[in-house]
Formats: sequence, C-alpha cells, structure tokens
Amino acid sequence: MLPMAIKIDEYALNIYTDGSMLPSPRRGGIGIVFITVDDNGKEVRDPLELPGYAGSNSAEMELWAVVSALEDTVRFDRVSGYDRVIVYTDSQYVRDGYTNARYVWPKTKWTTKAGTPVENIPLWKKLIKLSESIPAQVKIEWVKGHAKNEGNKQAHKIADLSAKAASNDPLQPAVVRRKITDRQVEPGCVPMQGQEIDIRIITGTYIRSPHRVNKYRYEVLSEGEHHGKVDFIYWKENLREGHHFRVRVNEDQHYPQVVECIVELER
Repeated sequence: MLPMAIKIDEYALNIYTDGSMLPSPRRGGIGIVFITVDDNGKEVRDPLELPGYAGSNSAEMELWAVVSALEDTVRFDRVSGYDRVIVYTDSQYVRDGYTNARYVWPKTKWTTKAGTPVENIPLWKKLIKLSESIPAQVKIEWVKGHAKNEGNKQAHKIADLSAKAASNDPLQPAVVRRKITDRQVEPGCVPMQGQEIDIRIITGTYIRSPHRVNKYRYEVLSEGEHHGKVDFIYWKENLREGHHFRVRVNEDQHYPQVVECIVELER
C-alpha cells in the first residue's frame, strides 16, 4: 500500500485522476491533474476540467478519467522530456484491471476468472492502445482516496464539478428505470437454482464483442424470502427496462443467466 503522502517524481509526468458519480439523475464526472516539477524543484499543477456524462457509473468514470488523461498526454505531447508516466488513481478496479487488460483478458477472450464477461471492454482496449503509443513507460499506481494527498483531493473536486456539469451523452448506452424496492444491489444475493422467478428490469447494458450479451440489473417480484432483492443477471436477448418478466435462470452462481423468458407479465 502506498503511503498517504506521495512524493512527486520530478523525472516523471505525474497524473492524478478520479471518477465521480451523482444520483437523481445519474451522471458521472472525471477529474485530472497533471503535476510536474520545474527547474527550481517547485511543483507545477495543470488541472484538466471537462464536462461529465449522463447515465454513467463510478467504475466507468474512474477508467475514463485515466483514458482521457492519456489522450490529453498524447494530443499535447506532455510526455516530452520524460521517460515515464505515473498515473495515480484511488480505484483498485482500474489499477488491477490495467494489468489484466494487458496480459490476461486478451488470452481469456475478455472473460473474468468467474466466467463472466469483462465490462467496459472498449475502454480497456483504448487505454492499452494509448499506453502503448506513448514513448515512455506508463505505470498506474493506487493511492488511498480522500487521504491527505493534495493531488487526489484536487482531482476528486474536479470530478464532482464535472459530474454536476454533465453535458455529454453516456459513454455506453444504457436505459434506466426507477426501482420499486428501496434496497441496494447486492451481487449474488439471488440464488441461481434453475428456478422460475418474476423480475422487473431496472437497467440494461449491452456488452459488445466478443460476448454480445446484455447485463441486467433487476429486482425480484416473486413472493418469498428474496422478494425485493436487487441483483445482476445476463442474457443474450433483449428484455425491456421497466417491464416485468417471468424467467427461468441457470444454476451457475458465478455467472447468473436467464435461460428462458417464459412470459412478459402485466404491470
């Protein structure tokens, strides 16, 4: 684990990034701060403020912040004179995913250890392509969020402002409907035992090539101990958001899937 206070590498292009998500309506933002050290040993900060995106989530924004930072690095040749780029993020999702996207997922056809499709594949591929195009070593380091770290704190503030000023369309199309239940999503809370259950689709996101599958967030309508629970499930067919369905599920808790849509129910 990195210490709370990180010494800026004077021989590197240092970049702090952060992603943010605000609800009602759901929108995301990104924060980026470039930091270098001048000839007098003084830190030079160059914040990048960009408008946010409608209908985004925090993980997507954390990843997009790094992609946008590297895009700006390439566009304005910020790496000139440096032999390495160090990107600091408080997202373990991004830090771990960067390694997997480079060395693991291309060999597993972009499938996780659990057998589920990797999400945000186009963004991961773009990140790797950008990192390989930069004529310097690109490292992504994790830093504890909201700690006594001025770079991280500044990036976080910019990300929140970006979300509040969201004017861009979603990075990836998704339709959202309000939940009936007041429960939060709990991945894996609904057992997959090959049973029939009545569900209401809340959100649907299409995961493109190579999987071509939809990932749905749904709430359970069936009476019983799981009534009102919110979970995720996959299916290759389309289920309309806000609609109610009776479905049959598989028996794989690691990769929950609809195997049959029996009937659309009255709302």
